[in-house]
Amino acid sequence: MEKKVINRNIVNSPNLRLNYGDCHTFHILEININFEGKSYTFEVDAQHLSAERDSIHVKPIIENGEIRFQWTGWVAPYIRRVL
Repeated sequence: MEKKVINRNIVNSPNLRLNYGDCHTFHILEININFEGKSYTFEVDAQHLSAERDSIHVKPIIENGEIRFQWTGWVAPYIRRVL
């Protein structure tokens, strides 16, 4: 019961839904997002996830070949990028 990993590929989607399920079954949620051969990894402690919901959302914003991620909702301040 340590880490849950979610892997997603960006394919012309304006919003990614990341389903984590029951946040009481892990301590850290790791999110791997792949775009054009590059991988972006993020983590959030399970204590910051809602037990009333089962997912979070991120909006990938692509401008001039560069990508940034806009996390939606209450979880945004707790998401950290893993380099």
